[in-house]
Amino acid sequence: MINIFQFPYIAKNVHPNYLSLHNSPFHQPARDYINNIYNRMGDPNGQFIKYFQGNGFHARVFELAVYEYLIRSGFTVDHSHAQPDFIATKDGSVICIEATTSNIADGNDQDISALHTKLLFDDDLQEKVYREFPKRMLSCLSKKTKKKYHTLTQCKGKPLVVALAPYFEPGSVTLTDGSLVYALYGVGETYGPPISKIPFFTPRERNN
Repeated sequence: MINIFQFPYIAKNVHPNYLSLHNSPFHQPARDYINNIYNRMGDPNGQFIKYFQGNGFHARVFELAVYEYLIRSGFTVDHSHAQPDFIATKDGSVICIEATTSNIADGNDQDISALHTKLLFDDDLQEKVYREFPKRMLSCLSKKTKKKYHTLTQCKGKPLVVALAPYFEPGSVTLTDGSLVYALYGVGETYGPPISKIPFFTPRERNN
């Protein structure tokens, strides 16, 4: 079994959250579980450890989590393609899945652990939940739609699921994903003027 925590530092800038996990005397069970998932999932392009150590730390952890969720849910998972991340099969149905994260705007090499979460109240909290959160998540989704996964041989005729996690600042994972519904479908709650007059999933988008 490959122990990804025993590799020398190959990332240009080692992520502070990776260092915390690597050096913690209390997180050996977490390191063992991550190693277990990694060895079962595989690393088809050989870049996982580099990004796991560096500015792709949170994205790689999320990738591991999505893989393990699929396995625990009874899917057979193909992780051999460069894109999308996974092709999952269960009961004769096949789904293409791309795991991605909304990251810190100036590079995902900052410590975004819960200890650094700022307390927000009233208008500041509403702004964060109903405007900034959807805006950042929609930006990430929009980038993914430009990849044209539906044109890839392994994706043709199959549904595509984009699994998206918010890692753009400390505490971002605690913001409600329900606030994204209005931006996606044009229904539900918003705060102030909508961030977009056209929902992400318009009839034209769905037909494409």
